[in-house]
Amino acid sequence: MPGFERNLVPPRPPVNDISVEMELYDTQYFNSPSRQAFFTVFNQQQVFVQITSTASDPDVGLTITSCFISPSSNPVVHSDYMLIETVCPKDNSFKWTQNPQTDIHLFPQKMGKTFSFTFNSKFNISFIFLHCEMSLCSKGSRRNQELPQCLDPSNGCASVTVDKILPLMMNKKVLTKQMCVIDENGGPQDHPNRNSEPGHSNEAELFLLDTTTVVGIAFAAFVIGALLTGALWFIYAHTDAKTFPIVPSPPDPS
Repeated sequence: MPGFERNLVPPRPPVNDISVEMELYDTQYFNSPSRQAFFTVFNQQQVFVQITSTASDPDVGLTITSCFISPSSNPVVHSDYMLIETVCPKDNSFKWTQNPQTDIHLFPQKMGKTFSFTFNSKFNISFIFLHCEMSLCSKGSRRNQELPQCLDPSNGCASVTVDKILPLMMNKKVLTKQMCVIDENGGPQDHPNRNSEPGHSNEAELFLLDTTTVVGIAFAAFVIGALLTGALWFIYAHTDAKTFPIVPSPPDPS
């Protein structure tokens, strides 16, 4: 019966209740995520990325609209190291991959996208950030008309148009993962050129921090001064003038 078939599909939770997460791996089996606060990577290493959601509705999918690597933790800051731009892969080493984990009993509510890329150390800093923007989307069911339609760049980016991308951008979520760049000895990558652009960026951040501290101290001093002035005025206003002797002024010389 048609009504009975519709009841077999569990109701989809609200979009705001569906969470997404991103994990980085050094193997294609996606079974050993990093337990550290950051993912260690070295130059020319192949990195595997898995982005999943907790959506229980099989019609709800994920479309990754952009992924890039940046020296800044702020995903709004632009970077030229693009992996995915407007849904389509940009890096020559980028590859869509398949998750070999097929046991649905281990991950009953995990669905999403996986890809890999070869890391190219373009920044002379130890810590970098992978920012990925994605959108929950509908694979075509009429039950999820409030979601934008999913796009599949593996079928060719020629079909990806602006009118299809804009609804995804309006519903995007941003995930960030920190990575630590290590050298061939396993230590953090050094800063060989202190006058390079990243160095200037660090100096600017330190200068901004010092300026903020100075402004905070000046504001605190102003508040303390205002409180002391108010206290003195309160004492003066509530003190009886009769308690102070009035000294007569000397007569004018005739």
